[in-house]
Amino acid sequence: MERNLKDFKKELWVRAESLIGTLAVLTLSLLPQVSPAFSAPSDVQVVESYDPAQMQFAENLAVDYKGNIYVSLGAAGELAKLTPDGQQTITHLPDARFTLGVALDSQGRVYVGVISQNPDAEGVWVVPPDGGTPYRAFTVPPGTGINGLTFDWQGNMYIADQVNGVIYKVANGSTQAIVWLDSPLLKEVPGKFTVVPGITTLPTPGANGIKVYKDAVWVSNSAQEIITQIPINSDGSAGTPQVRFTNILSDDFAFDVAGNLYTATDGDNEIVKISPDGTRTVIAGPQDGILGSSAVSFGRLPGDRNTLYITDISFFTTDRHPALLKTQVNIPGYPVPIPYVRTAGQGSQGENN
Repeated sequence: MERNLKDFKKELWVRAESLIGTLAVLTLSLLPQVSPAFSAPSDVQVVESYDPAQMQFAENLAVDYKGNIYVSLGAAGELAKLTPDGQQTITHLPDARFTLGVALDSQGRVYVGVISQNPDAEGVWVVPPDGGTPYRAFTVPPGTGINGLTFDWQGNMYIADQVNGVIYKVANGSTQAIVWLDSPLLKEVPGKFTVVPGITTLPTPGANGIKVYKDAVWVSNSAQEIITQIPINSDGSAGTPQVRFTNILSDDFAFDVAGNLYTATDGDNEIVKISPDGTRTVIAGPQDGILGSSAVSFGRLPGDRNTLYITDISFFTTDRHPALLKTQVNIPGYPVPIPYVRTAGQGSQGENN
């Protein structure tokens, strides 16, 4: 019965996400026609616009040491790479119904979470450096609702499962995700849904955004509106989770070097800064062109480390302008781990590109 329930919940997600692909074109055809490009007011700037008619809903992102920005494009099943000089390439992930979390390793590989109706395509895929054929690197248990993913500096990957409310870990050198933490703090709220206007409703995710900050894994739970800190024990196991922030509709997030957390808030249409003592400041909102922020990440190049990049999925409005945005803050970001990964499935023989 438990497996059947998981399969049912997963099928609900897949069907709902499929509706985005089949209904959005019909919906958009009835709306006033607008160009995908737009100008954000205030100090929020548009870096790149995406086409909602092509299902290119900017969902997650990562920034590498060369200043390249990688953006998962949600229902398009794609990953976009944007270079510092503005050149963009787009890679389609085979059989991807939805592309979600993005992470990087020091060998130049890009890791993308993929939801698919094909069990052989479900999991974490790799886009090799400088092009090449994408391949599935890490497998996940059947019925997984993969969402955010991140590395620690030891090369272990942590994956948030929004459906089953667990965190998986892929140890450096392995290709299989195993449960690292199963906690009530990671679960969905039964019967709680998120409305995508004019298209469909989706179950509000449980475990969603995820990052490693210092010696802990931090994870947002959108349904419960909490952000939880989970210590990494010396043996690599999960410590006792502790809720750090409540009443915050958080998707994915980033830290600065002082420990402030910056979170995207989906349909609340804001970027919120949360200080370690819990003080909150809205640094951008609808007046700045935020139409459903889904993730944030800091720049890495000199002169760019105070730049906060934002994926705006633009799900939560009928005037859709999915985009990669940026704004300036007054402090550098805390580096997201980009570790050396010994294996990454097919073709990973420790190459160093």
